[in-house]
Amino acid sequence: MHESSFLEKHITRAKETKHSTAKQAAWVAEQTKAKKLVLVHISPRYKKNKDVENEARQEFGNVVVPKDLEEIEI
Repeated sequence: MHESSFLEKHITRAKETKHSTAKQAAWVAEQTKAKKLVLVHISPRYKKNKDVENEARQEFGNVVVPKDLEEIEI
């Protein structure tokens, strides 16, 4: 599980606010040999969580972006 407040195109803002991009979170998942990446704490500026999920999936295959209060199996 990793926070992913921003997309890579907003990396400057991510750095300013000490948050991660979806791509950065996926890199961490890859480096740690995670089985699944669950992305949380998505900025409300992204109306489509699919955009965040797709960016992460370019780096790491098994990505989930749950809806608020959704229960997922890890």
